[in-house]
Amino acid sequence: MTATCSDQAGNTGSASYTVKVDKTAPTVTVTGVSNGANYVYGSVPSASCNTQDATSGVASAATISLTGGNIDGLGTITATCSSATDNAGNSSTPVSVSYTVLPPGTVVESCG
Repeated sequence: MTATCSDQAGNTGSASYTVKVDKTAPTVTVTGVSNGANYVYGSVPSASCNTQDATSGVASAATISLTGGNIDGLGTITATCSSATDNAGNSSTPVSVSYTVLPPGTVVESCG
């Protein structure tokens, strides 16, 4: 776009500018653990959140919360990243993955 302005003396000036509109919410991912994975107690990776926004930048990043399992820390755990907001006011939706924590000494086989 180009805008032209003039003053009362008849002087004019013009400038070109670009207007960008950010309608895209930030991207949020759970990191450190994999959905559907099995981990042995004592060697469970740390779950965390990654928040990215390439257009306007991140205003508030997602935070992690862990739920589930039993009192001993075993069982199915759900890692949830909260919603995040970008500098344009767009909000993401929460993202979750679930994994299982097995008792110490359990052998976890991997295929591949």
